Amino acid sequence: MKFKFSGEEWKKHYKTQISLLKRSRKQKSRLRFKRNSVIASDVGSQLYCEKKVEMGYLYGTIKTESMVLGSEGHEAITEDSIKVDLKEAWKEIFTSESYWISELLLLANYKNLYLAGRPDTIFFAKGAPVMIFEFKFSKYRSSFPSHHIQAETYGIILNKLGFDTSSLFYTIVILPPYMVSEKKKLNDLSREIMLNFWGEKLYKKDSSTLLRGKVNVFIQKFDIHLVEEKLDKMLEFWKKEREAIPTDNQNKCLICEFKKKCDFSLIPSV
Repeated sequence: MKFKFSGEEWKKHYKTQISLLKRSRKQKSRLRFKRNSVIASDVGSQLYCEKKVEMGYLYGTIKTESMVLGSEGHEAITEDSIKVDLKEAWKEIFTSESYWISELLLLANYKNLYLAGRPDTIFFAKGAPVMIFEFKFSKYRSSFPSHHIQAETYGIILNKLGFDTSSLFYTIVILPPYMVSEKKKLNDLSREIMLNFWGEKLYKKDSSTLLRGKVNVFIQKFDIHLVEEKLDKMLEFWKKEREAIPTDNQNKCLICEFKKKCDFSLIPSV
């Protein structure tokens, strides 16, 4: 079903996004590692260990088992999706009654720098984002601050692109590793969560938790004011206003692929 919306509205937003993408590529970088933008997933990784993010840029990313698992999981989630180009995606967002989109490239200007990212999935209704979905395959059952700041950064980007985020929520879905192979369940999961969200009136709460077998779902109301305060501290690193802060968790160092190169490693050298 299509709802009535100015035919020029989606074109205006699409052209704005294209213009931002072009400008970000041409602009001389003032950020660390000569980046043109700060990626939402990097912001999340900063809360895990900022020093690890830095070393990934200095020495190159080393593929770990968890990274491979995450890639396989996201491929399974989007396997049956219909590929559309950026122009078609923006048109559907603003002309469809409701619209699901996965891995949509988003980029916005935020306090004189560019934020970028590809949310796992976003559900739009009548041109407004309703829910951001982030899927994490993990042996742990809880969500972590790094998961939340990544999803919240997507919310900031949507807001700065002109979307109404006053009713926006985000969902962190924690899945056990074995579910990578259960493609049917993965494909249905987002819609099942939204049915629960509406049916149980979870939109009236700031936060909710759903348990679906071995899957834990954490739903949170997006609060732009709380997010900006956290995000600004993270961006100090990218603006070269301070150095990387290493983790104080020895267990993170123990499984880190850079532990032998890191001067801040909490693992005693042999």
